[in-house]
Amino acid sequence: MTGFGSASYAYVTAKYPDQAMSKIAMIELFTGLGLMAGPLLGAGIYSLGGYVAVFLGWGSFFFLLLPYLHRSLPEDAPYEPPKVPISYYSLLKIRV
Repeated sequence: MTGFGSASYAYVTAKYPDQAMSKIAMIELFTGLGLMAGPLLGAGIYSLGGYVAVFLGWGSFFFLLLPYLHRSLPEDAPYEPPKVPISYYSLLKIRV
């Protein structure tokens, strides 16, 4: 969960700098809904099919979401190296 949160915040601020706060609010909203509804739905699937059915059910659901995510995420911009070379020494001189 922690890795997903860090990656999603970094992705949103990089791809949507002008709408970052509204996108982060959507991430928080759906994370909260997932934390509330996930155990309930998982318990329902467990009662219907047992221990393995939970993994098969959620795994199938997330696998079916892949085409939607592939279509809805924007294209990455090609990598452009920095115009001015950056040395490790110059990075060490930065005061925090």
